[in-house]
Amino acid sequence: KEKQDFYPTDVFYHDNKIYVLDINGRIFIFTVNGRLLIKREYKKGKMIGELVGAKSIFVDDEYIYCTDSGNNRIQIFEKDGGLKTTFGYKGDYSGNLSYPEGIAVNGEDIVIADTGNDVLAVFGKNGIFKFELDPDNGAKEKKFSFKSPRGVAVDDEGKIYVIDSGNNRVQVYNKNYKLLYTFGENRKNKENVTGITDIWGKNGKIYIADNSKRRVKVYDKDMKLIVVIGRDIIVEIAGKAVLIIIVIICTILLLRREKKYTGDDDRWKIEL
Repeated sequence: KEKQDFYPTDVFYHDNKIYVLDINGRIFIFTVNGRLLIKREYKKGKMIGELVGAKSIFVDDEYIYCTDSGNNRIQIFEKDGGLKTTFGYKGDYSGNLSYPEGIAVNGEDIVIADTGNDVLAVFGKNGIFKFELDPDNGAKEKKFSFKSPRGVAVDDEGKIYVIDSGNNRVQVYNKNYKLLYTFGENRKNKENVTGITDIWGKNGKIYIADNSKRRVKVYDKDMKLIVVIGRDIIVEIAGKAVLIIIVIICTILLLRREKKYTGDDDRWKIEL
């Protein structure tokens, strides 16, 4: 009704409500039927309580957690919209943040995909830094080091899923941050997760938003594909190919109909 531009960057479902984060520093709360309940707006800026390029939200029974990516920090808001606390500042040392994108809560921990620093950072709910996750645990060969991690999710069993976008894979940890397995180019089924932008774990299923193929894939807890929602790239390519062939055939038929060879002076005659 207000005719404002709407640029959602993340969505979160909690307590039978849908929370939508907008790139312009707004949080919309809807019913599951799409009726707007609340809209909260935060000014664009660097002051406490202001947002710049917010990327992701997480909601629990108490607070709304938001990655204030443009300001290299995390802001936690009360359910009524007021600011609870903020922490983080730009840097490449442990405890610093650089354009953080994904966020999730694991018990008393806030787990952050620190995209610019290529790490998964863990803070307490009080904003105090705890540790950075080292999946290689000091090994010389860095097989599982993160490269531009962009998203993080925690499922009902406490498993932690990290979108390791620079390596085209998802890394999965238990609730104690022990690496369980990776899913993607390094997994035996060779499932391609290039372009993955978001991930969600709920009710024993894993939902992956595959941006490059414009669809959502749903897996069971063993990462076996259940269903694909959205465009099928093979069908899309085949459809485009058929359309091109039809256009070519129609063009040829039209040209043959319009052009006739006279045979008298070796010239083409166009009949209008």
